[in-house]
Amino acid sequence: VTCTNGRASRPFHSEALKVFAFRKTAEGYYAENSLMDITSSVKTTGSDGAGVTLEIAAPTKLAGYTAYILTAHYYDYPDLFNDVMAAKFREALTHYADIPFDGTALDEFGYMMVTRHVDTPFRDRFYGRAFAAEFARRTGTPLERALFDMRYAPEGKPETRIRAINEYFDVMRDGPMRVEQAFYKMSKEIFGPNTFAGIHNTFHNYMRTDDLWRVGFNWWTVPREYGQSDEDWPMPQRMGLIMAHPEPVTYDQHYSRSLNSFLQKAFRDARFGGRTDYHGWNDNDGRWGINLADTKKCADIRSVESKIRLLNQFDPAAPKLSVLVVFGMPALINWFPDEAARSVWDINGKLGIEEKALAVWRAGYPCALLPSDLIDTGRITFDAEGHPVVNGHRFDCLVFLDPQYAKEPTLRFLEGFTQHGGKLMIEGSADRDFDGNDISGRFQKIEALATARAFDVSQISGLGARTNSLPNGAVMEDGAVVFANYPSWRKDRAQPFEVSLNGHQFSGSYVGVCALKSDQHGELEKFACGGFSELRRDGTVLFSLHSPGDIVIRRNDTGGYDAIIVGSETNTLQGF
Repeated sequence: VTCTNGRASRPFHSEALKVFAFRKTAEGYYAENSLMDITSSVKTTGSDGAGVTLEIAAPTKLAGYTAYILTAHYYDYPDLFNDVMAAKFREALTHYADIPFDGTALDEFGYMMVTRHVDTPFRDRFYGRAFAAEFARRTGTPLERALFDMRYAPEGKPETRIRAINEYFDVMRDGPMRVEQAFYKMSKEIFGPNTFAGIHNTFHNYMRTDDLWRVGFNWWTVPREYGQSDEDWPMPQRMGLIMAHPEPVTYDQHYSRSLNSFLQKAFRDARFGGRTDYHGWNDNDGRWGINLADTKKCADIRSVESKIRLLNQFDPAAPKLSVLVVFGMPALINWFPDEAARSVWDINGKLGIEEKALAVWRAGYPCALLPSDLIDTGRITFDAEGHPVVNGHRFDCLVFLDPQYAKEPTLRFLEGFTQHGGKLMIEGSADRDFDGNDISGRFQKIEALATARAFDVSQISGLGARTNSLPNGAVMEDGAVVFANYPSWRKDRAQPFEVSLNGHQFSGSYVGVCALKSDQHGELEKFACGGFSELRRDGTVLFSLHSPGDIVIRRNDTGGYDAIIVGSETNTLQGF
């Protein structure tokens, strides 16, 4: 038995971990009373580090039985359930404790990177001795037995395999999180409570790839003040990052060989609280894209960011999102028993979760995509009116994708949500819970109370969802509006806007970005605008500049206004 799936290394030791014998009755099933542990009958006849050769001296009574051989291949990479990695990080940060760093970054951290060979699906599992101890502590089952149960179940008892798969990944996903949490905590302890926590743990960024095996699909729960992602992550996922983290801004690390892709992205994302982390400094060979150290080539980036910083001064709330899209994490990870759904990375490859969330967004409904993990930990709830709520962010309705194998908190949430009149679109069926118990009748009651019982974008309006009606703009949770427009910046041509806020019509024009907020009486509270000339309310000019310029205006504690004008010192603000 060999193992060569380490991405950059080979194992230094291999051994027989456990050997079971059983009488197979069908693919994936065995006669329950036939299972035997015959590890003591195994003799190792050779080992070269990456592989092991075994002989099994089984008694004749096992003739016709199947032997299931578990081999462990050890790599030079820490077990994430012991304290080795956290201790090394603490040692490194402490070494530089005398330097007042503003932030620390842990990028794409997780398990040892693995390789899927061409045309060969990945079917291995991570194992470690500390991992095994933690698994046994949490589940009461030895990890070695669970690894077997993930592949075979007693005849007529599929729940054994269902529970083993769900429990394995439930514990395994905590490995990277333990280290992430330790790193976050020690960073604050060593460099101060305001230390910026960076960066992202989106690895290859899609559910269909190997992110489960690297970072445990912990994209939204990694400890950060600002949600961070990589490679132009789709907006529903990034809106989920905003909902799951304290600050109303999300950073996306981007690289490209096209300068315009950076510039267009900056404006496209900005209206929904998105900011760009420009990747590719000193990229002299062009491997990742343009070299951002080329100050002449990247002068446009500085110009764009000078506009985006106006929004930073405005400090908008989180965007108002109408639709919460939640997917069942267990259903994504556990394909059993649908063999046709088994992907090359050994997860459910038929669900299309990301594509469905993006379809909601493209239909004009601002939405956030989040995993059922946040229901299980109590961060997704619902209010007295039956609206889903995430960390205080209120939505109009819920689209729940793939409830199969849901944990008990998720089932209780769906029951309570529908009983309180919540508007629910549910996609997919569920006949088993996380532990493999039959929940067919229970789920039918949930389904009967759902507003829609299949995913259909054309039916989302029937849930009470609202589209974004602002061209180039978005509404924030506090009623403010934010506009961002790439062509107006590129052509240096003012883009007109008109918007109704608290019963009053505000109008004007902007270059690049604009944001405004009024109080309940229609009095202006704050305003930021690129290329500003004048702002009107109900046709009357409130403020104007002698010549167009970038500006930020805020109402102060005395009822007057403070203003910052970027540009000429001779430019004067009228109406101030």
